[in-house]
Amino acid sequence: MAAERTLAAVGRDPGRLDLMVTASGTGRCEVVVHRATYRVPTITVPFLGSWGHGVAVTATHRDVIDPFASGLEGDGDCAP
Repeated sequence: MAAERTLAAVGRDPGRLDLMVTASGTGRCEVVVHRATYRVPTITVPFLGSWGHGVAVTATHRDVIDPFASGLEGDGDCAP
């Protein structure tokens, strides 16, 4: 997964990542929500490591699938 590779590339532990993706569908104008949670250690001492259960840092991104994207069914009308 791209998120895990990105974390590993910057020296973070991908095992601490919890990624949740919810989608109402995969067609035009459907809503997709990505929620990433990463547990950060409470105390970090250089050369000695990290201690504590840490705190969870969470970010959420919500987007609508492009109504004019190629390769999807439908006419691109997102009107309710």
